[in-house]
Amino acid sequence: MSLIPCKVLTTQKTDDRLVYMTVEKPEGFTYKPGQFVRCALPLVDNPQSDADFIGRPYSMASHPTDNELAFYIAKLPEGEVSPQMFDLKVGDTLYIDDTAWGMMSDMRLAKGETLLMMGSGTGIASYLSFMKDNLWSRFDRVVVVHSVRKNADHALTERFEALAESHKNAFDFVSITTREANVSKMNGFNRRLPELIESGEFEKTLNVELTPEKARVILCGNPDFVQAVKTVLKERGFTAPRRGQLGTLVSETY
Repeated sequence: MSLIPCKVLTTQKTDDRLVYMTVEKPEGFTYKPGQFVRCALPLVDNPQSDADFIGRPYSMASHPTDNELAFYIAKLPEGEVSPQMFDLKVGDTLYIDDTAWGMMSDMRLAKGETLLMMGSGTGIASYLSFMKDNLWSRFDRVVVVHSVRKNADHALTERFEALAESHKNAFDFVSITTREANVSKMNGFNRRLPELIESGEFEKTLNVELTPEKARVILCGNPDFVQAVKTVLKERGFTAPRRGQLGTLVSETY
């Protein structure tokens, strides 16, 4: 069986649908920032094989050098896994696959002036892992863009700002809220990201040149969000890595 039992160490619930959770890191488990792993719960008592579990992939918000694994989880009422994970308590057991997956890495991008990490919902979780890798060693400026429906879903903003404290003059956090007013937030928008890019408002407000000559982009989130933003960026000339060649855009959907 490839699944390893891990104890839940902490849970921090933002509201009735979002939780930031840390669990024990399995001995010998390795991964890279941007990768994901299957998290699973047993379907039966005393499970004996992978068939006795139900699981879903989740990106690691922790860094490979951390002593625990961290996950940012949204509770989907109709989901088979997330409601049970949301209800886990400290000391409960979550099973983790022994192998991490994913090709969403900043190392697949050529160096550039600005790195923009754009995500929807819990898709920005892995960006915490990226930032602990000191992205400023490869990029002059880092911009994290978080698109959600409601203001309460901007639950990780302070974590990003804390990680960027020593680089605060070269870091911006952009809040996009599509179904509620967002006027109290600096760099806050109430329009969808593709529209902001196409209108030029995004570049003007952030003072960034969103071109493949100047910028690099990492995209992660729900398929509709990723595809819509990717379409706009490809029209501007952004390209994915191919056949060993570095690109200007990498993406992952959940």
